[in-house]
Amino acid sequence: MRSFPECLTLAFLVSSCVTAKGDDASTSATSSTSSTSEEPPTSTSSSTTSGPMVTDSSGSTDSSTSTDTSPDSETTASPSCGDGEKNGDDECDDGNRINEDECTNACKLAMCADGFVQPGETCDGGKNAMGDAVDCRADCTYCGDLLQNGPEGEEAEDCDEGVNNKDSGSCTAFCKTAKCGDGLLQVGVEECDGNPNPMAKKTPCSDKCTKTGLLVFVSSSVTSGAISFPADPNPLEGIPAADAICAKLGESGSLKGTGFSTDGTRWPFKAWLSGGALSSSPSISFPSLADDQHAGLAYIRPDGELVAGGSMDLLDDTLGVPISITEAAEGVEGDALVWTGTKADGMFNGAKPCAGWKSEDSSAVAGSTGKSGSQWTNLEITDCKMALHLYCFEQPPK
Repeated sequence: MRSFPECLTLAFLVSSCVTAKGDDASTSATSSTSSTSEEPPTSTSSSTTSGPMVTDSSGSTDSSTSTDTSPDSETTASPSCGDGEKNGDDECDDGNRINEDECTNACKLAMCADGFVQPGETCDGGKNAMGDAVDCRADCTYCGDLLQNGPEGEEAEDCDEGVNNKDSGSCTAFCKTAKCGDGLLQVGVEECDGNPNPMAKKTPCSDKCTKTGLLVFVSSSVTSGAISFPADPNPLEGIPAADAICAKLGESGSLKGTGFSTDGTRWPFKAWLSGGALSSSPSISFPSLADDQHAGLAYIRPDGELVAGGSMDLLDDTLGVPISITEAAEGVEGDALVWTGTKADGMFNGAKPCAGWKSEDSSAVAGSTGKSGSQWTNLEITDCKMALHLYCFEQPPK
């Protein structure tokens, strides 16, 4: 049995526990009451408004004029080009992405010189519809488009055969109908067209574009007696090399187009040289001297002066004028020496000149550009190391 003091102590402790528990509950309740009485925090998120915020007399704001997101809301932004509707700065809008029709991708009306080949044009910006570079005219057409178009007057087209336009055909590269006298050889129709000097006393081409004469010149270049010409795959030497030199010089601008066969073969220029055999002599190897068909053709310098009236006239001892004019229709200085190995009658002189024109270790007969007698071809014997000119004669193709 507990004594009175112990009971009193126990009672005090129980009372303290009850009081403490009550205080905790009161504090929790107070905290809860305080928390629920506070206003919820104001949102700081921003929104775009289409009207001003209105503040009333109490200081509160009214956002009733904010953006209307309903489907009926109108916009002021212009539709983009390509939506099929003409608006804003659009000149047109066909709703497609094709530059080559009547409305470009930039919604601009098609026009010549906009860089696109559109209906009514055959080229634009220097190219045709295939993207090939062409000489595009101001009206966006070009010679070669198979249409007879272009400007009026002298520049107007006479014809247009497309890729078949060529200076040797019936329709030239400039879309002009080929005709005798235009300076362009029409293959299969003309033997020649044009003359180096139309005002000359004698011309190698008639006004009907048939050959009336053969051109003769002295080469502007010189060579030793060992004659060579670069060729692929093997260089030429001897008389074939000399012929190649004359042929190349004969392709110069002043002589171009003076002689062609009807199949378009260029009448070649051959060197007046004899080798070590009879068959190499010009009187035998030159078609104009070996057959009667071309015996009547005159021999004419590029300046129009008559060298000889025909084969017989050439092979006598006297020329009409010395062969002293080059392929460029310019004279050579003084009495220049020329390799020939040939007598005035066109036959070889019995020796083998410069070992067949392949060596510098011997000698050969040379002529002179200052002579019109037999010395034009048979003046003196010269060392093959010397650098001399060549005589070049136009010849019909064999």
